[in-house]
Amino acid sequence: MRRIVQAAMIVCATVLLVVPAHALPRSFDPRPRGEQTQYFQRILFELGLKPLFSYTDLAGDETSKVLIAIGQNVGLETRIPGGVRQFLEQGGSVLIASDIKLPDQLSKEIGVVIDGSFAGGWPFDS
Repeated sequence: MRRIVQAAMIVCATVLLVVPAHALPRSFDPRPRGEQTQYFQRILFELGLKPLFSYTDLAGDETSKVLIAIGQNVGLETRIPGGVRQFLEQGGSVLIASDIKLPDQLSKEIGVVIDGSFAGGWPFDS
């Protein structure tokens, strides 16, 4: 019986050394469940949406693109070629989901204010 256990341990150790890291499941996400985005990412995947890898990829055919900004948005107004306003005017869409105050320049540019205050939906949230 002891030999079987030892053999099993050797097999497990060998598998761990041979299997590439990208094939293993994602590591534990320490953020609270409400701050994790994997469900949202899965919905976008199921809808057939494809991620862009650079802000410059937003330029051209804006009507088929959506900029989704979650969390901190510092510098967003300067990263997009031509600015967020131009992206919107050319038919692009923007979804900003944040509980952090938007920079004043970005708020002024797109006409939306996120002041960073908590908006509760249930009596126990306040």
